[in-house]
Amino acid sequence: MKRVQWLDSLRGIAAVLVMIMHIWEIIVLKYADQYNPFFKEITNFLVIDFFNFGKIGVAVFFLVSGYVIPYSLKGKDLKHFAVSRLFRLYPAYWLSIIIFISIMGLPPIIQLIFNFTMFQKFFGFEDLIGVFWTLQIELVFYFICALLFYFKKLDDSNFLFKATVLLLFATLILSFFRFYYEIKLPVALPLGLSIMFIGLLIRDIHDGVERVKKKLDYKIIIYFAIFLLPICILAYNKDYGFHETWYKYFLSYMLAVIIFFLFLFKGWTNRFTQFFGKISYSLYLLHPITALIITPMIINKYPILSSPLWFTIIGIVLSVIIATLCYYFVEERFVKIGKRLINKYR
Repeated sequence: MKRVQWLDSLRGIAAVLVMIMHIWEIIVLKYADQYNPFFKEITNFLVIDFFNFGKIGVAVFFLVSGYVIPYSLKGKDLKHFAVSRLFRLYPAYWLSIIIFISIMGLPPIIQLIFNFTMFQKFFGFEDLIGVFWTLQIELVFYFICALLFYFKKLDDSNFLFKATVLLLFATLILSFFRFYYEIKLPVALPLGLSIMFIGLLIRDIHDGVERVKKKLDYKIIIYFAIFLLPICILAYNKDYGFHETWYKYFLSYMLAVIIFFLFLFKGWTNRFTQFFGKISYSLYLLHPITALIITPMIINKYPILSSPLWFTIIGIVLSVIIATLCYYFVEERFVKIGKRLINKYR
């Protein structure tokens, strides 16, 4: 129970960090003239340019997935795993798409169809909502875990250690070609997967699983830091439209690892962060709609509310309310349906 609680708290904080970063980006654009230039630059530097709250949150999510998802296969078969993941991920995801198109209108039908699969990027179609990119990496990780489970490698920590190093090496090679040819190659995919594998290895070490050899210890974190620096310098030295700077990526990902370890060893949790942990997936999916689309509509309709403070309050409150409704009326209910189906055909 303690493990679940600190993980929930960590998920909640990660979702809030991503939301804060996105809200701040809009506020800076919308109310640039209302901020003291020095204050704006300092805040921008801390939230977006030096440490990036969004990247910290995403990296934490990846570590949590690596820590949790492979263990959800224990005592189950692949059919049960697939059903549980389907009912966990897709209903809220589809709802976010429905809400988005109801506000913004229909995109090209072919783009909409592929977005419903969650694999749109792999077929060359843009995400309808920007945060969808991380979910595709999550799905690839699920497929890899399923394959490793099938071939009985998910319990082989020596193999997983080598696989993680190989992923980091592949990311470094991809980063080199991205740097040399100035092509926006998908470095985030192998890097995100390697972070998830690190989460899995940390789980094994922390739980004291017998198959983990002591010589491995936490050496994987040293490998990660050694590989991450040149990866970030090579892959994120040029701005491809997302304000890339190598130090921002390096510092954000390393801080995410530090935050994860603090929660792992300290077990930090409280009811407030646990609540945000419960609604974290819905909050992650829906805040781009509620905070970045609906909130500006409200502000434009009621100019008296046009201020950075009101924008922040409305954006956060509305996001939390909609995410809470989505969790209790969609997420929770479909998870229960998935469990009933699994038990029925067991």
